[in-house]
Amino acid sequence: MSVKEKLSPLKPWQKNKGFTLIETVMAFTLYTILVVAILGFITSYTKTCEAIMVSMEREETLFAVVNEVMCLVKYGLPTGVTPDGHKLTVSMRKGSIQLYPSESSLLLRNKGASNPIAEHCLPQKTIFQLTGEGKGNHDVDATLSFSFHAQDCDTVFLHVHSLCEDEQ
Repeated sequence: MSVKEKLSPLKPWQKNKGFTLIETVMAFTLYTILVVAILGFITSYTKTCEAIMVSMEREETLFAVVNEVMCLVKYGLPTGVTPDGHKLTVSMRKGSIQLYPSESSLLLRNKGASNPIAEHCLPQKTIFQLTGEGKGNHDVDATLSFSFHAQDCDTVFLHVHSLCEDEQ
């Protein structure tokens, strides 16, 4: 080593002994801020996806129920409703079927077996009525209520005309 190198003061950027405590703390802080921002974005995205999925399930359930009830009444012959309005009987070619709510499902009973056609149904708010009874005129008014969340209630009102006529 020369005398000049020994006497010249060391410059801080020429040290190669590792990171200082301040550099390490700054890097860790920046890393933490970056991780928190990314996790916040992922959490927000997940909540948005969940809300969209719940909305899609609600819409699909309501559409499927409306379609099912309309097809049953339109192509069958509504023959009766229980006095409380909770059970609809529809005559088909090979027997009759019943549509009624039970617990949290809307059930379709055919040949002694009941199958759910929709979940989240509120039995106490689901009511069927036969209207327009007369010569070849069979209409059904249906009020179907569904609860997809504790405070949320969706109600569908249907008026469906049967295309079937009474056999003379």
